[in-house]
Amino acid sequence: MKRLTIGFALIMAALSGAFAQNELQPLAIVKLHKSDTITLKQLKARANIAEKQLQAYGTSLSTEQKVKLRQSTLEDMIAQKLIVQQAAKENLVITDSQVNAAFVSSFNQGGSQMTEAQLEEECKKATGKSLADYTLEVTGMSVKDYKDYIRESLVVQQYVLSKKQEEAKKISATDKEVADFYDMNKTKFVWDDMAKLFLYVVPKNNNSDAAKANATAALKKAAGGQNARTDLIKASDNGKVYQAGELMLHKNPQTARAQGLTVESMNEIFEHSVGYASEVMDGGNNWQFFVILDKYSAKMLKLNDIVEPGSKLTVREYIKGNLTNQKQAQFMQKAAQDMVKSLNTSSNVDRKKTGDALTKLLSW
Repeated sequence: MKRLTIGFALIMAALSGAFAQNELQPLAIVKLHKSDTITLKQLKARANIAEKQLQAYGTSLSTEQKVKLRQSTLEDMIAQKLIVQQAAKENLVITDSQVNAAFVSSFNQGGSQMTEAQLEEECKKATGKSLADYTLEVTGMSVKDYKDYIRESLVVQQYVLSKKQEEAKKISATDKEVADFYDMNKTKFVWDDMAKLFLYVVPKNNNSDAAKANATAALKKAAGGQNARTDLIKASDNGKVYQAGELMLHKNPQTARAQGLTVESMNEIFEHSVGYASEVMDGGNNWQFFVILDKYSAKMLKLNDIVEPGSKLTVREYIKGNLTNQKQAQFMQKAAQDMVKSLNTSSNVDRKKTGDALTKLLSW
């Protein structure tokens, strides 16, 4: 029985080796500035990301649609390498620090700045996996391959920007485009009932009594006025000893779930007046309290209204900024495509698989 097991293992190892060689077969070689090969394995990794993104939005693809998506992804990879090689000929350089920063921010969008070592710690806490394992799971690439992909993406962005930035700056959304967009989407520009809170949280760690005493003392200070609350915020250390800050609480089910509040507790907060200070409350693994700083009533926003309390940005400016960014992004994308057209020649790109042979290969 042991011999059969060993024999089976050897067969599987041989098959695995053959499969690995198949994964490494070249699909195209870009040779504008140097020889750069795109393998089936690389394409699979990139295409799987695109397919996962579509699946996340509930889009189901047929086999034919998947093949077309993979063909398009391959062409995008070729185009990217052509621009990267052209940029290299013109000595455009992206530093390791730029790549590392982009790598971290790709996992930490909208969060506070952190190092890769801090991201590793956060990844283990949140997923129980190493950053390397999590990167492979999410992107289908090793950390090195993913950073290489990021470097190429940054090179393309910077190269196209260096050539077309002045033209892109002249592009702007018109007043009519802004007004038309608002008319079509005006029901989305609304304020919920909102309450601006000062929130103070002390983790219990291994000493619940000390944490509660900390929160109780801070509550007395916070009730003394805005200057005292500002001092508490400035001394906050992001939760090592305590965390303090201001929070805009929107009165809706989504916010209630995100904050771990029941509908009843959410309603209770909004029943109180500005200036109300809660008692110190048990948050499970912390002690906390809040002070109501301001309250805002729900309303539909007009073009000249500010987008959120405390902001100077109007709805008109917000729409114009977003539409302008979209138009500029479309212009830059078209500029990149035009650059690729002149570079994407048979002398610069050696396609190893085409036609039916490529279609068959992409039907995995």
